[in-house]
Amino acid sequence: MNDLSPEELDEIRELIRQGKKLSAIKRYRECSDASLSKSKDAVEAMAVELNPASANPPVVQSKSGCAGLLVFFVGTLMAGTATWASLTSF
Repeated sequence: MNDLSPEELDEIRELIRQGKKLSAIKRYRECSDASLSKSKDAVEAMAVELNPASANPPVVQSKSGCAGLLVFFVGTLMAGTATWASLTSF
């Protein structure tokens, strides 16, 4: 980050504040000639400095729970039972 001017850093920080992280990474690369990986790491570090809460985003839990698994299990059980019944009816 030391090779960027204060104006460039301000511009990148503003992009981060606007939620334009990809644009910020692109701008960082243009200004510093850094690799994509280093630019991404630098922008993410700047984002954490600007908003420490972004370092630990909230965990999003699935709202479906295990209903899908239950439906799959019951369907498989029913299909297996029907197959068994047809095989043993002779």
